[in-house]
Amino acid sequence: MDITRSVWNRKTSPHVPYLTKQAYAAAVSGFTVYGMALASVIAYLCLDWQVTSILAWLFVGLVIPIIGIIIAFSTKNWFFSFIGYTMVVTGMGAICGPTVAQFETGVVINALLATCGVTIVMSLAGVMIKRSLESWGMYLFGALVVVLLVSIARLFFPVSWVAPAADAKSSVVIAYYLWYVFDYLVAILFCFYIIYDWNRALRLPRTLDNAVDSSVALFLDVINLFIRILAIMGRKK
Repeated sequence: MDITRSVWNRKTSPHVPYLTKQAYAAAVSGFTVYGMALASVIAYLCLDWQVTSILAWLFVGLVIPIIGIIIAFSTKNWFFSFIGYTMVVTGMGAICGPTVAQFETGVVINALLATCGVTIVMSLAGVMIKRSLESWGMYLFGALVVVLLVSIARLFFPVSWVAPAADAKSSVVIAYYLWYVFDYLVAILFCFYIIYDWNRALRLPRTLDNAVDSSVALFLDVINLFIRILAIMGRKK
């Protein structure tokens, strides 16, 4: 079953209470902010997590969020969607902890501020564009699949955030800058995803459940954008 498609193809129903446009947009924004705030707290609590197993990392950062997405997108009850959403946030926040711990506090703060600024601009673009951007979906999803595969491979071939020394092997230097370019490309991808997800969120029936489901997508966009901006800024130390 294509759960994602079932969510974004939902139609109006006379049996479901609807929000005003302003209330719906506020709900989507509020749930997204909730996700980022909770993820920040969980990341802080997991700063000292010593990852000794890639399988554990994948379970927390991939399996738990996927289960949460399935729960959120397969129900029309906003409370159960919220539980699924919280599972997504918990898993992503946990794996962000060890990642954030690799960087100086100033770099993390700057990355947060940059992420907030970019997110606001991209969100406004998604809201202001009146025509449907549904045609973007196929291309964005294809790019996302490539990013996921490359990111999983990256777990097995980690590259230091610190620029290689002048006498480093050419292969190390090439790998470092390839990942550097990759982070920029992924950041751009999630900028487009924020525009796309806001645009299609506003085309759904304005229910509280759809607000939660839209926030799941936007949360994933924003947290992935933050991770990439953090990686880019961290390399400039």
